[in-house]
Amino acid sequence: MRGTVDNATSATDTLGRPMPAVVEGRRNGRAVRFVKRYISATTRYRPIEYNGEVNEGGRRIEGRWSIRERSAGDFVMTRPEGEGQVG
Repeated sequence: MRGTVDNATSATDTLGRPMPAVVEGRRNGRAVRFVKRYISATTRYRPIEYNGEVNEGGRRIEGRWSIRERSAGDFVMTRPEGEGQVG
C-alpha cells in the first residue's frame, strides 16, 4: 500500500508550512508494517517505522513506532465509525 498523510494540524516545517508525508507499507493478516517519510523543503527527516497489529474488527491498529535506534514509542490508530475497515 502507498498513500499520503496530511499533517496540517500536527507537523510544520521551519517556515511554518504544513508537512505532508508519504506512507508505504503492507499488511499480512493482522500484522501491519509501514514507513512514513515527511516531505519538507527545509529539513531532511529520518523515516519513521511503524509495526503493529489490526484488531479483529479492523478499526484499530496498535503497535510501536521507531526512528532508527534513537527514538521509539507506542502508537494507536483508530478509524471513526462509518469509514470502513483498515486495509
